[in-house]
Amino acid sequence: MKDNNASLVAFLVTPAVPAVAFALSSPGLGGGLEAGASTLAGLSVLFYPFALVAVGLIALPLFLVFRTFGQVGLASSVAAGALVSGLVTVVLQLPPASPLTDWFRNVANALPFMCSVGALSGLVFWAVRKACMVGRSERAGA
Repeated sequence: MKDNNASLVAFLVTPAVPAVAFALSSPGLGGGLEAGASTLAGLSVLFYPFALVAVGLIALPLFLVFRTFGQVGLASSVAAGALVSGLVTVVLQLPPASPLTDWFRNVANALPFMCSVGALSGLVFWAVRKACMVGRSERAGA
C-alpha cells in the first residue's frame, strides 16, 4: 500500500480509539464499564465524528509537517497524539464560563485522561500505518 493510502487508513482507524474511550468513560450517557456492548458501540459511533474532526483539523496538519521532515515514527506519533488531545482538552473547556481558576482546574483534571487517550491514539496510528506499509513492501518483494 502506498504511503498516502496507508496514512489515510491510519487516519480513519485512529479516531475509534478516543470514541471507544469516551464511550467507556461516559456513564452519564449510558456508557461506562457496566454498559452493554450495543450501548458502547452506539456511543462510539456517536463520538467517532467528533474525534475525526479533531484528527482532521489538528493531527493531519501536524502529520504533514512531520512527514515533510521525515520524522513520522513511533515516538513522534505518540507525542503528537498526546499533544493533539491536550489541545482538544483546552478547546473543549473554552470559553470559561466560570472564573479562570476553575477553567485551569478543569483542564488540569482532564489532561491526564485525554493525553493518555491521545498517546494511545498515536500508537494505534503508527501501528496501523506501519502494518499497511509492511504489507506493501512484502508484496513488492514477492
